[in-house]
Amino acid sequence: MKLRLPLVLGAAMLSGLAVLPVQSASAVPSTVHVLPTGQGAGLCTDGFVCLYENYGLNAANGRVLLADEAVGWLSDYGFDKIISSVCNHSGTPATLYSQPGFQGVTFTVEPGHCTDVPASFNDQASSLMLD
Repeated sequence: MKLRLPLVLGAAMLSGLAVLPVQSASAVPSTVHVLPTGQGAGLCTDGFVCLYENYGLNAANGRVLLADEAVGWLSDYGFDKIISSVCNHSGTPATLYSQPGFQGVTFTVEPGHCTDVPASFNDQASSLMLD
């Protein structure tokens, strides 16, 4: 039985079929990190979007989520509906959505900008898309 999978994959590749890895919808990306505490734009390294749980990039100190790819459900990291400020060093626009799966009301932060979210969007984000 152990030889069957490599034989099937080998036959598929020889016949010209694409063989792609499959990732489940709930798989957690490896390029997302949560810092238990921290503050300021200096935590947000180049290539990442950083989400802070408090206003002023955690002026009162708090958790920080760093991501360099889309996150369909921030709850996977304990960051659902707690974001108050954002720093975008990704090089591409970063859009927060009020619902999981990139749905609902949006707030976009352009590359190179750090800002508090508007009061109406405070503690509302559930997903993050890097455009």
